[in-house]
Amino acid sequence: ISDIEEIVKIFVQLEQRNFSLLTYVNALNSEIESFDKQNRELEDQVSTQKRVDHENEQKRNMALTDLIAQIDTTKRATAESAEQAKEQGKVFESCKVTIKHILTTVEKENKAFGGQPAPETTGENVLGWLEYIEKTLTQWRDFLPETKDSRHKQPSKNYKYTVGN
Repeated sequence: ISDIEEIVKIFVQLEQRNFSLLTYVNALNSEIESFDKQNRELEDQVSTQKRVDHENEQKRNMALTDLIAQIDTTKRATAESAEQAKEQGKVFESCKVTIKHILTTVEKENKAFGGQPAPETTGENVLGWLEYIEKTLTQWRDFLPETKDSRHKQPSKNYKYTVGN
C-alpha cells in the first residue's frame, strides 16, 4: 500500500461496508425489539386467557355443583311426594266405600222426595258423588226450620284448660 489515495479508497470502501453492516444490524435489532414486544403482548394475552379460562371453569364447577344439589333436592322431594301420594291414595280408597254408602243413603232419601238420581256409582267419579251429596244436603238444609240454639250457639272449645273456659 504505497499510495495514500489507495489507502483512502480502501478505507472508504471498508467504511461503507461497515456502515451497511451497522444499518443491517440496527434493522435486525429493531425487528428483534418488535418481535420481543409482540411476544410479550402474546404472552400477556395467553396469561389473560388462561386466567379467564380458570375463572370460567370455577364458575362452571360452581354452577354444576348447584345443579347437582338442586337435582338431589328435587329427587328427595319427588320421593316424598310419591310416598305422600301413595298414603293419600290409601286414605282415599278407604274413604271411597264410606262416600259410596252415604251417596246410596242420600239418593234413597232424595228419591222419596222426588229428587234427582245420583250419578253412576260404578265408575271412579268420586267428585261427582261428593257434589251430588253436597247439593242434596244443601237443599235439605234449606227446608229444615232453624232453632234458636243453632242461630246463637257459641262455638265449643276443644280444650277445657284454654283461656276463656
